[in-house]
Amino acid sequence: MRARSARGARRWHNLLLAAALALGLLVGSLADVSAAEPTFPRLANVYFNTLVGADLEAVARYDLIVIPKHAQTWYQNELSTLRELNPDMRILVHMPVGYDGAWNAPEDNAILTEKFDSCGWWLRDTVGEKVIMGERSGLLNMTADCPPDSEGKRLTDWLPEYMAERLGPGGYWDGIFMDFCMYQISWANDHIAYPIDTDQDGIPEGRDELDQAWDQGMRAMVERTRELVGDDYILVSNGNNTYYDVCDGSTREDFPRMHGDWYQNVTHPEYGYLAMSNYKRPSSNLIITCWGGPATLGGPVETPEFRRKFGLTFASTLVFGDGYYALDSPSYSYVWWHRYFDLELGTALGRAEHVPAAFPGRGPGVEHADMLKMRRFDKGVAVVNPTNCDQSVVLPGLYFSPDSWNGEFYPRSAATSSVDVCERSGAVMVGTGRLLAMPAGLLGWRSDGVNHVQWPEVEGASGYSVYRVDVGGGQEDKTLLGVFAECSLEDRAARTSVSRYFVAAIDEAGCEGQLSCPVEVSSGLGSDLSLALVAADEPDGTLTLSWTAEGRPDGCHFIIARVDEDGARRRLTGAPIEPRKSGRWAHTDRLPVRPVAYEAIAVKDGVFGNAIGSARAEDTSPAEDPIVLLGCHPHPMSSSTTFEFRVPRSSAPGPVRASLTIYDVAGRVVRRVCEGEFGGGTHSVPWDGRSRSGEPVASGCYFYALTAGEDVQSGKLLVVR
Repeated sequence: MRARSARGARRWHNLLLAAALALGLLVGSLADVSAAEPTFPRLANVYFNTLVGADLEAVARYDLIVIPKHAQTWYQNELSTLRELNPDMRILVHMPVGYDGAWNAPEDNAILTEKFDSCGWWLRDTVGEKVIMGERSGLLNMTADCPPDSEGKRLTDWLPEYMAERLGPGGYWDGIFMDFCMYQISWANDHIAYPIDTDQDGIPEGRDELDQAWDQGMRAMVERTRELVGDDYILVSNGNNTYYDVCDGSTREDFPRMHGDWYQNVTHPEYGYLAMSNYKRPSSNLIITCWGGPATLGGPVETPEFRRKFGLTFASTLVFGDGYYALDSPSYSYVWWHRYFDLELGTALGRAEHVPAAFPGRGPGVEHADMLKMRRFDKGVAVVNPTNCDQSVVLPGLYFSPDSWNGEFYPRSAATSSVDVCERSGAVMVGTGRLLAMPAGLLGWRSDGVNHVQWPEVEGASGYSVYRVDVGGGQEDKTLLGVFAECSLEDRAARTSVSRYFVAAIDEAGCEGQLSCPVEVSSGLGSDLSLALVAADEPDGTLTLSWTAEGRPDGCHFIIARVDEDGARRRLTGAPIEPRKSGRWAHTDRLPVRPVAYEAIAVKDGVFGNAIGSARAEDTSPAEDPIVLLGCHPHPMSSSTTFEFRVPRSSAPGPVRASLTIYDVAGRVVRRVCEGEFGGGTHSVPWDGRSRSGEPVASGCYFYALTAGEDVQSGKLLVVR
């Protein structure tokens, strides 16, 4: 919606806005989120301190910053550094347009004060004295009664040319912050001894006449500035005006105290925050908290008064529009960074929503009950409570207090579906409204003394928190192992033989989701699995796995996983593999691309997530090995066993010479089982459990070795008599 330039048209427009407010419709008519999809919170700072020696990285954290005009002379390098640190930052130059701003750098203002003095462009009262705002700054005469200079230009003609030439496009700035840009001036009569007299005839103008003349001059100045700097240059005003069609935004300074109370600052039909949505898009509206209470260099002391004021202003900025929020002292000389500024609420999911208010023990008509509002974002929600009673607000899902951040994420234990907001304050909560759930399929096993945990990928997860419980370790509390980007973990620090693991997905807002069902990892079977990888006879390069397990408990089955080059494990078997009658297991993978390794995972009772051990077979190019030892069965043996080994047909043009020998624990030869030449294929060699002398060997542990040239492969054998 574009504002009318005629005073009567604007008043008619204001009456319509006031009627909409009375009907409770204006809050629902917030401007649509711009095509640029701004993310929130949007942060600003008005910084009048020196840039020399300042922490420029801290200054560069803001989305928009206002800096005095002398910076382009004194701080050229610092301005360039700010631009490098944050290329997306909007840097606006502070330019007083209704007063002289003598408190700024005198050298930079010399041409201005000289011009104002020589041309008589000061606003004066009926006795001819300059109208002084505050202690030092003189007001300027923006009306047509302002005398022309030697070239016939009035202040409203000359000032736009000055700004376009010295502060316009092509320099260090993205736009101009026009201070004291307002359409009314009669209020100044309430603060001076004698009334304003624009034409110096000794007779003061009436309030309406004075405001109309000032408004016409100020609008002419702003319109001419827009014409000179172009449509893409940012023009932000500080003051009450309705120049919606030519400005990009305005400012609510010291919100909510200056310009009236909170209700006026938000709902005033001409200059309230809601009306500021009428500025051309994308708008650059500033909402500023000026804190004059207890503070340090790092920021305000968080007294109850500060928390209430900050909460109300920060949440109001988020709920009622798309403005930039700023926190500073009245001197605008600090870079105060509140912890809530680190929040990432994302984009707005609509406009302000009404929230029912409750007033225990109070009658109807409580102040501002209709303005209890909430606005949702894709990573959070903001609530404003301007009433004079504390409110408990039901949230549209599960959210987290920003203060629950533990350094890595918002823990699920802090999730809540409601928030208590004290009177005349606000609250901001983070989250998406729902907790990510972990699907079934958590897998754990032990291999080479290391506990391995793997879990399915969760869509929308930015990471995963993993907890461990050391079962039987005395205190069985969950220990956070950390946050992991990948869907797997190798835990080398487990303190007990049985460890229980839980996993939760963390969403893009940094909120921890629901815990998975636990998976237990035991060391009871991990060292007793053996796995061999061999090439199959088929010409397509398929692979065959075979493995054995000692001391297999009842209900133990096996699942095969393939480990690819990226380290990912992919389950190959849909259901656990039943053991063969021979006590051996096997599986063939018919993929043409050879993986890095395979893993056989022992699971209890056929449950994929209840892994109790595993073994790993690395792919060391078996097609080029002269021979592959497959193991023996039965194992353990009592009277006899059979050894198996395989000679790949592609490994050599002819037979391979090999020998199989059994050793005792001292390394002495017990018996050479076989020696000779073997062709391609699988070979079985029996052993009757006797030594070279023909005597049965005693119970105990023995080793066997298959030798083919320089290649030696070995295994362990347990004899039980």
